[in-house]
Amino acid sequence: MRMFPPHTSPRDSTDTAISATIGLALTMFTAGCPGAMVAYATGSVILGILTVLAIVMLFGFYAVTDLAVDDKGLHFVRQFGPPTFIPWSEITAIEPAPRSEVIVFGWIFPPFPAREPTPTMTSLGHYRISCGKECMYYPPEDPEAFMAAVGRHLRP
Repeated sequence: MRMFPPHTSPRDSTDTAISATIGLALTMFTAGCPGAMVAYATGSVILGILTVLAIVMLFGFYAVTDLAVDDKGLHFVRQFGPPTFIPWSEITAIEPAPRSEVIVFGWIFPPFPAREPTPTMTSLGHYRISCGKECMYYPPEDPEAFMAAVGRHLRP
């Protein structure tokens, strides 16, 4: 089994701007709204802030921290929660994904569950892992080694 950690840092200044903007918007939507509702319902700003922090921490715990490649398929490894396993028989293609596709279909739509489940701050260097009509996105730290490892298992 070979492990491939995700590339998490921005690759350029455009990445920094995009990931900060989308990250802030998604955090406000997924954590800020519930935090505001808790603060309003309880009258406690502190409980609202704690709610936001708890939700952000939960998302972090369920983020994919590695992608393992073995003879059976791909294993998306998480700190907590069930790992996602995709057998080779279900994978139809693994290919580079353009920035716009990662932003729209990996980060924004659908927000739950995210198709790009890593704590990355880059929209570049992702690979689309297609399984029929469904797909996931992953930004390996070492794309060449990743493609060499998966290339041995993909059907021609």
